[in-house]
Amino acid sequence: MKGKLLILSIVFVTLIVTALLWLYIKDFIEKHDIDENANGYYIMHIKEDVQRT
Repeated sequence: MKGKLLILSIVFVTLIVTALLWLYIKDFIEKHDIDENANGYYIMHIKEDVQRT
């Protein structure tokens, strides 16, 4: 029974880590896509404003 619980917890942790990594990578890719768009200029200005405050 203890071994089964260990395996389940390992699988659970692996799934959570994978999900977090996937979200992080997806967010990173989307940000890069935005920067290369025509909206890139507008978004860059927002980033600068945020840094200034």
